[in-house]
Amino acid sequence: MKRKRLYLSQQQQTTKTLTTMTLSHLQTQKSSLLNTVNELVAIKKRLYSNMDIEQPMSKDEKDLNAQISFIYSQVNQVVKQIKKLK
Repeated sequence: MKRKRLYLSQQQQTTKTLTTMTLSHLQTQKSSLLNTVNELVAIKKRLYSNMDIEQPMSKDEKDLNAQISFIYSQVNQVVKQIKKLK
C-alpha cells in the first residue's frame, strides 16, 4: 500500500515537473514569436508607411502581411496550449 502511494506521489511530481518545463518552454516560444513578429511589423511600418489607397499592394508587402499573420496564428496556437496546461 505504501509503495503504491509512493509511486503515485512520484508520478504526480513528475507530471508537475513536466508541466512546468512545458509551460516555460511554451512561454519562451511565445516570446520568441512575438519578438519576430514585432520586428516584421517594424519593417513593414518603415517600408510601407505611405499608404496610397489608389495603388494596389505590392507582392513584397502582401508576402510580409502573410508572414505576420502566420506568426500571429502560431502565437495563438501556443497560447491555447498554455491555457490547456494551466
